Parts: sequence; structure tokens; C-alpha cells
Amino acid sequence: MSIAGDLTLLATDPDTGTFRLASSNPTAVFAGAHLIDLVQLGRVDTIGERRRAKVQVLDRTPTGRPDVDHALSRLKDRPVSISSAISRMGHQGRQRAYAALEQEHRVRSRTERVLLFEVTRHDVVDTERRVRLVRDVRAVLVEGAEPDATTGPLVSLLAAVSQLRLVVERSEHRAAKARAKQVSAEDWASEAVRRAVAGAEAAVTAAIIGATTAAAAGAS
Repeated sequence: MSIAGDLTLLATDPDTGTFRLASSNPTAVFAGAHLIDLVQLGRVDTIGERRRAKVQVLDRTPTGRPDVDHALSRLKDRPVSISSAISRMGHQGRQRAYAALEQEHRVRSRTERVLLFEVTRHDVVDTERRVRLVRDVRAVLVEGAEPDATTGPLVSLLAAVSQLRLVVERSEHRAAKARAKQVSAEDWASEAVRRAVAGAEAAVTAAIIGATTAAAAGAS
């Protein structure tokens, strides 16, 4: 599995098959997940200070996941800023993540009519993994469990788009938000991964602010 795949599975409602990750810029969220995937797989590296780090392609060997490979193909060979990488890597992120999950028999797509339109839903097939993801991310946020290579990035990405509600109750949200900030600062991954997570958080937040600002300006 990948961070992008786990994020998608976690954000899929097991009862309705709807995608529940509410964000004004979901493309940036998937790009951040792909960046972390590629660093963990050794296909790219992050160089420089965390918030000013650049992304350098190291290896273009296919990873075996079409969505992650597509993200890698959109990166240039020369080093680019994380914000620049984020702006390129999330192309069709949700659609490609669902396609990969369906190939792995973790979800099953279907169409249903909503008013005059047909929409695609994704029923969760691998319910065991989704339950485990929710349990493990909740354990980090609510019970103080140590983050790992899966839960650490998921916590950081969910916090960056203010979507911790997907795994915690409303009464737990304030404490979970504070815990997510601690997770971002903890030493739970390699320096390259920590730079990727920090850069992805900053780039995703900036992209969302930019999208919100543009929408507000267009409405005025």
C-alpha cells in the first residue's frame, strides 16, 4: 500500500462509498501523499532545510503502483522546490488512487444516480485494513501512541487540511489537533521523510489558502 492509497481508503465512507475528505484543493493533498511515498521508496530525495527543501529524482524505476508512478513521471530531473513538485504531482490524484485500490481489490466502484447525474461511488472491500487504519491513527492522536511510517504521514496530511474529524470525535478534536502538531515535530522517520512531510504540509496549506482566496475573489 501507499500513503495515497491509505489516505483514500481511510477517507472513503464504508456505508455509502463516498469520498469524505473535504478540501478546497484535494490535488495538493494527493501530491503531498505521493511525495512522501516516493521518498520512502527511494525514488526521490529531499535536500536542504525542511521548509526550503528541494525535491531531487534519484531513480525512475517503476514502483508497482500506477498512481505513484504517474506522480513520479511528472517530476523533472533537476531539483525543484517542494511547492513546485506539489503543483505537478497531484494530477488526477483521487481518480488514480481509487483505480489502484480497485486493482488491489480493496474497493469496488459503482455508479448511482443523484438527481439528474450519475456519480461514482467506491464500496470498501478491504474493510479490515480500513478499520486498522482508523484505529492506528486514532491511537496516535487520542491515546498518544508512537507514529510510524504509515500513521505519521496520515496524521500530518489530515491535520494540514483540517480533516482530523475523519478519525476523531468532535469532543476529541482540540486535543487531537494539538497532538498532530507534536507528531509533526517528533523523530519518527528519516530526515528525508521528515523534510518531505514538513514541505508537503506547508505546500498543501499554501495551496488551500491560495484556492480559497481565489474563490473568494471570484465571488466578490
